[in-house]
Amino acid sequence: MVVPTHCLDETTASSLKGSQDNLNDILQSSKSSLQEESPETMKTFRDFLLLKTDVQRGRCGLRNIGNSCFMNSALQCLSNIPDLTEYILENDVTNILNITNDLGTHGKLAEAYADLIKDMWSGKQTSAEGSAVKQYIFQKGHGQQ
Repeated sequence: MVVPTHCLDETTASSLKGSQDNLNDILQSSKSSLQEESPETMKTFRDFLLLKTDVQRGRCGLRNIGNSCFMNSALQCLSNIPDLTEYILENDVTNILNITNDLGTHGKLAEAYADLIKDMWSGKQTSAEGSAVKQYIFQKGHGQQ
């Protein structure tokens, strides 16, 4: 689990580090049970995760860009949903977007999220910035600061 360090105090940070091993054990057992359910899907995604990279895939923090701690936490949670992340990484999401709905962002938010996921799981960087995601969320009047 990656939590923006500017959102933590020392006590919280040390307790999170101490529970990291337990969390990894839980995630490993979850992955094992998921693999039993869909071996083809998880095998290809697991192979992708095991490819050698500069930085472990998925271990990518999000920079705070002005009161974005809670948004970043939600994005981190979403990025660790295996089926969703796998779908984004393996497919072109622009083919399934509803770009005609006037109530939405015409697919721009989904595209920005897909780009962020690709950055976070590239294995090339330890931090990414969700400014494009934030822009589309705040553009639609959800700017609660």
